[in-house]
Amino acid sequence: MRASNSENWQVITSEVRESAARLMRGIRKGPYSPPTLLKRDGTFTDNSEQTISTLMDVHFPGSTDIDIDELINNSDDLPTGRQP
Repeated sequence: MRASNSENWQVITSEVRESAARLMRGIRKGPYSPPTLLKRDGTFTDNSEQTISTLMDVHFPGSTDIDIDELINNSDDLPTGRQP
């Protein structure tokens, strides 16, 4: 049983090392560029902002952007879910 556990552990650590090596090779290639998405108009996204916007349009149609700074500054006005 001990040999079996040792072999399983070696397989697991080997897989982790291989995955980490692939990740490091990808990082060393240079700056990360996000994947592009096909937009509804048939063109592809060019940057992170367009990719995020496209994802929001597809998954949350009709949603509006919020200003996070304004949200934080006005946090006293947000409902807390507590009953008065």
